[in-house]
Amino acid sequence: MKFVLNGGLIIGTVDGANVEIVDEIGDQNAFTFGHLAENVPDLRHKHHFATPRPELDANLAIVFKEIQINTFGNAELFEPLLNSIEEGGDYYLVSDDFGSYLDAQKLVDELYVSKDAWAERSILAVARMGTSIHHSYMTKQKTNCNYYIQATSALIVPLLSMLSRSGTLSQFQSNKCDYCIWRTARRKRRKEG
Repeated sequence: MKFVLNGGLIIGTVDGANVEIVDEIGDQNAFTFGHLAENVPDLRHKHHFATPRPELDANLAIVFKEIQINTFGNAELFEPLLNSIEEGGDYYLVSDDFGSYLDAQKLVDELYVSKDAWAERSILAVARMGTSIHHSYMTKQKTNCNYYIQATSALIVPLLSMLSRSGTLSQFQSNKCDYCIWRTARRKRRKEG
């Protein structure tokens, strides 16, 4: 979440917090890869008990060979990692997800070439994540309002202002929380008074 609030477009597996973040910022503003969380237990079981064990992804095997000939430094430093994947059951399913990761990374590289498209997605992701956090804090944890406003207003307000000028903001203006309504009314009263 912090990466997104700082303008980063995330690349990650389809599980945990990544799922929640992608729900907020939109599929087009994230690069996901790998197996769905509900498939993980069966895949792990297969790694431990299948005979023969699943083969290492061909591209990952190339990376492992480069590690073993010291391309990235002392190969002994990487032995625990390599062993955990090749002989330890690949608990994190690195080999299973590696091909999908390379495909996602290719999409990242293609988008990054267009600086305008990258910037637009980055700004939209920040705004969507920021408004999500804003409404979550305001509706569920009103005691954190002051902290939230101090911590994020410097980032979110200018972005929302820029999006408003471009006409993109309308999608974020529905379902305002009570605090937003109160704050708007208070600002209006101050200007009038």
